[in-house]
Amino acid sequence: MADRTPDVNGLAKVFRMIRNSIGYFAKRYHLTVSEMAIVFEVFYQGEMSVTRLAEELGISKSTVSRLVEALVQRHYLDRVRPEENRRIVRITISDGFRSQMDMLKDDTAFKQILEADFSPEKGQLAIRKFMELVDILQESEDA
Repeated sequence: MADRTPDVNGLAKVFRMIRNSIGYFAKRYHLTVSEMAIVFEVFYQGEMSVTRLAEELGISKSTVSRLVEALVQRHYLDRVRPEENRRIVRITISDGFRSQMDMLKDDTAFKQILEADFSPEKGQLAIRKFMELVDILQESEDA
């Protein structure tokens, strides 16, 4: 069996990269950590209900509702009511904010944050090491 000991220095760099990129994103878009969690969850999962968001994030439904309302008011999220059932409300990323998030991929300052601790090759290695740690943690939960 392969050595399953994670590279601690590589992982520390990955966590620093994640922390710095989250900080940059929060500052640029004026979001709290909870608001960012909601935005990212909806961005990656697609259309979601408030109930499902609350379950996925482990936050109370009332808190999610309050945060979603603030994000809708600031045009980060939209509420959508399907034609077949107008009682259902789905939350989506607004088109304007989606285009802003897409532009973030080309943001020079953001790229510099992501690459600050790594060459491209080492960045890929760090991400692999991070995934190895995730595998180890999942294996220990299953045991």
